[in-house]
Amino acid sequence: MCSSDLVTPDMAARLAARGEEERMARRDRQLVAAINELEELFVLFDETDRIVVANERFCEINAAIPDAIVPGVTFEEHVRAGLKAHLYPEALGREETWLRDRLERHRNPKGAFEQERQNGRLLLINEQRLPSGGIATISVDFKERKRGEQASAHNNKMQAIGQLAAGIAHDFNNVLGDRKSTRLNSSPQIISYA
Repeated sequence: MCSSDLVTPDMAARLAARGEEERMARRDRQLVAAINELEELFVLFDETDRIVVANERFCEINAAIPDAIVPGVTFEEHVRAGLKAHLYPEALGREETWLRDRLERHRNPKGAFEQERQNGRLLLINEQRLPSGGIATISVDFKERKRGEQASAHNNKMQAIGQLAAGIAHDFNNVLGDRKSTRLNSSPQIISYA
């Protein structure tokens, strides 16, 4: 009797399903690992606007509101918790208006926008509506990037000023040199040492 004769069609279907489940579980683990390796902040909301998954960067910037960054929390609950924790400096003093505008922007994404966060951080946020009705949000914390760009611009400016100053000094020295030689050559006094 062959071993294949021992496997009933029902058992074969269960084995195939188990193999498919294992492949899907492996794929899910790979996807979560890839999302966590992103330099950017990432969060996925389902069609009911509830968090499905968020990466470590997203959790780090929202560490002050740990209960509002777990799967199942709605976007509005997340943002309200952030408002209470003062994570959005630009909202201070106008929380309800800011919240209404932020919810509208989230529900109807129209491209990337900047958002101030706590500790002087600045995010470039890009929200994308998915065919399923959910929303994927990818954000870049570009405070450091902007600081680097500003430092580079400052260095370029200082280098240009240095070159300009060197050029002016060179021209000034030429003028002074010409004056000295003119004075020495046209001087009525003759100096001699005997």
